[in-house]
Amino acid sequence: MLLSVEARTHAPKFAVLATGPDRQTIELARGATIRGRLMQSGKPVGNAEIGLIGQAQGGFGPHLTIVGTPYSELRVGTQEDGSFALTNVPVQTNWYVYAKMESVASRGATEPKVCVTTRSEEIVNVGDI
Repeated sequence: MLLSVEARTHAPKFAVLATGPDRQTIELARGATIRGRLMQSGKPVGNAEIGLIGQAQGGFGPHLTIVGTPYSELRVGTQEDGSFALTNVPVQTNWYVYAKMESVASRGATEPKVCVTTRSEEIVNVGDI
């Protein structure tokens, strides 16, 4: 059985469990935080949307093995100073961070930033986008 488990203030997790009457425990972690700032010509871009997606898009293979990164895109808005923080991000994953085109179309596009989350509760700073 494949389960997608989510809980407030924790990173989502996929778990593959054998079915049956025995009780099973799935432990969740807080996940990582990815921070940065959206800028244009040296000025912050507030009220824009930032997206986060796994570099190796995936899903599930034979016997429910995870292939690539099965997580959906995460989104968050920027503050007035252009800063953003994506919280509860799954760990041990390579990510792309970028401005969503719908929110910056009149300003142009951004180059996606590459980052890696390695452990729960770490803070990854991608700098200025």
